[in-house]
Amino acid sequence: MQMKTNLWGKKKEKDGQYYWLPLEQHLLDTSNLMIQLWNHWLSKGQRKFILESISALEEDAGISLAAFVGLTHDLAKATPSFSLRPSGNNQSTDLDKILTERLIRAGFTELGNWRTESSSKSPHALASQVLLNSYGVRADIASIIGGHHGRPVDDKKEIRQQLEAYTANYYQYDHDGECTEKWKQVQRKLFEWALEEAGYESVDALPKVEQPAQALLQGLLIMADWIASNEEYFPLFPIDKEEEEAQEERLEYGWARWSKTYPWNPDYFGDMEEQYSKRFQFHPREIQQAFFKAIDEAENPGIIVLEAPMGVGKTEAALLGVEQMAEKANCSGMFFGLPTQATSDGIFLRIEEWIEKIASETGDDKSIQLMHGKAQFNEAFQNLKNAENINVEDRQGSVVINEWFTGRKTAILDDFVVGTVDQLLLAGLKQKHLALRHLGLSKKVIVIDEVHAYDAYMSAFLYRVVEWLGAYRIPVIILSATLPAVRRKELVETYCQGMGVKRRNIQADYSDWKTTEAYPLITYTDGDKVSQLRDFQVENIKEVKVALIDEDDFLTTIERVLSNGGIAGIIVNTVKRAQDLAEKLACVFGKENINVLHSSFLAPHRREKEKQLLNEIGKNANRPKLRIVIGTQVLEQSLDIDVDILFTDIAPIDLLFQRIGRLHRHMETKRPEGLKEPVVYVMGIRGMAEFEAGTRTIYGDYLLMRTQLLLPEKLMLPGNISRLVQNVYSEEELDIPQSIREKYEEAKVENELKIERKKHHAEAFRLEKPYEPDENSLIGWLKNNPPSDSEEAGLAAVRDGADSIEVILVKRKEHELYLLDETTNINGELTAALAKKISQQTIRLPHIFSYKTDALIKELEGRNQAELFHWQSEPWLKGSLGIVLDEDNRAMLMGYKLYYDKQYGLIYGREEE
Repeated sequence: MQMKTNLWGKKKEKDGQYYWLPLEQHLLDTSNLMIQLWNHWLSKGQRKFILESISALEEDAGISLAAFVGLTHDLAKATPSFSLRPSGNNQSTDLDKILTERLIRAGFTELGNWRTESSSKSPHALASQVLLNSYGVRADIASIIGGHHGRPVDDKKEIRQQLEAYTANYYQYDHDGECTEKWKQVQRKLFEWALEEAGYESVDALPKVEQPAQALLQGLLIMADWIASNEEYFPLFPIDKEEEEAQEERLEYGWARWSKTYPWNPDYFGDMEEQYSKRFQFHPREIQQAFFKAIDEAENPGIIVLEAPMGVGKTEAALLGVEQMAEKANCSGMFFGLPTQATSDGIFLRIEEWIEKIASETGDDKSIQLMHGKAQFNEAFQNLKNAENINVEDRQGSVVINEWFTGRKTAILDDFVVGTVDQLLLAGLKQKHLALRHLGLSKKVIVIDEVHAYDAYMSAFLYRVVEWLGAYRIPVIILSATLPAVRRKELVETYCQGMGVKRRNIQADYSDWKTTEAYPLITYTDGDKVSQLRDFQVENIKEVKVALIDEDDFLTTIERVLSNGGIAGIIVNTVKRAQDLAEKLACVFGKENINVLHSSFLAPHRREKEKQLLNEIGKNANRPKLRIVIGTQVLEQSLDIDVDILFTDIAPIDLLFQRIGRLHRHMETKRPEGLKEPVVYVMGIRGMAEFEAGTRTIYGDYLLMRTQLLLPEKLMLPGNISRLVQNVYSEEELDIPQSIREKYEEAKVENELKIERKKHHAEAFRLEKPYEPDENSLIGWLKNNPPSDSEEAGLAAVRDGADSIEVILVKRKEHELYLLDETTNINGELTAALAKKISQQTIRLPHIFSYKTDALIKELEGRNQAELFHWQSEPWLKGSLGIVLDEDNRAMLMGYKLYYDKQYGLIYGREEE
């Protein structure tokens, strides 16, 4: 059926010329893209899932539904409230007049003077859902359309009230008449055209769609609409164009400009040795072999949890596991999530190399994204972007960047994504365009590394996301060196719940699978059955002596142990403590032998320091005779460094093990006399259950007490890891000395209350479970969402509060502004390259400033308006806040003195100090 309505879908004026896109053309573009994305972008697993959700066996059923959704998504653009919307953006009103006159000639009379004050009450996405509802389309499909601008309707009442309260928005008048009838006719005609084009005989032929599949179809619709709305792909027509558009050629033109890669469809491979040799050039270890075979032998692998010590090749096991599970579950990508930007950056090159080998085998390009707030400054990622158009004709399969996927909302849609775990947790947050995130994740195998690093609040979001991944039948790989058994249990059971398996119906090989202290350990599901692989031969057994050290003895102890030289690592729990100890140590050993690393360095300086550490004490490094490396938790999280002796503040036992992982890490390293045996000195303890103030604030007394009580004088690694982690985190009663029993009980209650508060807080904006009995549509899916839809607000919501404020540091020197390198003058007009360089000079202010965020921002904005106002016109700097230091790198802020030192970082103190 040909359709011509004279209604506009898009319009613009450019260089004095008028352009438009007929509504039916935009609907066709979107529908054709829905079909094209179904056939050539969705994974086989996603298509299968949607077909099962509509109780269909044939692909044509899914294609018809996708086409119908695309054809009706902007149905309410066929209303007077939309058709008479002015162009805006200071564009000429002549184009509006031409289009209105065209409508009048087509029989839409009395439009010349028509006005309504309530058109904003009927946004066209909502209005399209209302019209579909009036034609008998059920809410499961209509709500897909209603939320295609990112937010589904919150309440069914909004649908019911629309036609009664705002009739004129839909039909020009709120009473029957010729004009009203004309609008009803064209809307009905478009609806019937959509049914016919999609292959449905009537509205009753439309399938029922379960809610998770609705989310995927809504995400696909948003994606198709965005591509169809890009004029570089689907150009608007000159206003006077008469000839019919060749639809097939138009689709081919747009698709060729948008699509850069083919979906990854991994083939089955059976030879494990060959795959390890091809991918990583080494023979697989026992645990890697077991991991491979577990997935290989499973018919329906779901979630697999690998608990093993640092340095046994968990990452490589996971990457090959991704290939296996992608083939079994018909996935076409991977998301690899890590706790921090540093850990994400650290693994990016390894994953790029892995994808490069896949691409060279398949002979076509594969696209990758790095997702975190500083991805634009990652050198390896930027080099890929810069190389995108080099030797395109000669390439036979490589890793590329597809620019369309580099936006904040679209990056998650790309095939291969490495990023901070927040990007995964956001799939559990009620936030605008959530359906896009679900669409992107549901085509991938999901890898979550260092799961032990997430607190109760973040874990609440993690469990909910894992439940949705189970609902989508998406394989999940969990990696951890130190996972409490209660988290293993919750992750596995939550995933099974998402699949529709109740906890009590889960089958298991071992009755103690939830509590076992076996280590290393592989726990995995095959359908509704949980299996475990235990009893591995332990490699590289390491005996570590543990010594508690009084703060007063610290300096004499470190002098003694380093008397013959060596590399000492010192990991403390706060930046200020790291700086204080570093200054004391510099007085004894000299500044040249002290290397400080924590979060309060300018980003470029921190990267320099990390490179220096890897060069000096990384694997196969040329180690100096003497070096003291002092830092905070950043040392335990990402860097592959090796120290001869370790000093650490007390922390919960799992984090202590992470820190000890840096002690004698590389077996082949030659060590000085006196440091050939690994020893860890534990500090920050002032007696039984008495801890340093900063440590108490971060970790709380309860876990610290249990760690102190259970920490032995000698650790056998990796054998002791699981037993001690389980004992510290379990509810098992300990033999508590009478002198601290009351304090211990108080700490236990406070810990329980803290966890409950975090869980309760997370519930406020957390997505509901999939397949809730009352939820058969997307209506209310995002109800009670956070007040802001910005990514910053979302990240704060899944991390239980925002990070401290980030600023750019520059300095004044002889009345001119410079970067802190003192050679880069940033006065005058800024080039794009210089603006980018300035934007990299970021640092997070100490948390002391987080308690008065509003006042802080007000003070910074006032200063920036006076001194750095020109930054706001630069894309790289827009929205940034700067602090101008004096020639001595000092400044005052909110009653605090700030001082930046390249060796120690940002130091602060009260004004009177």
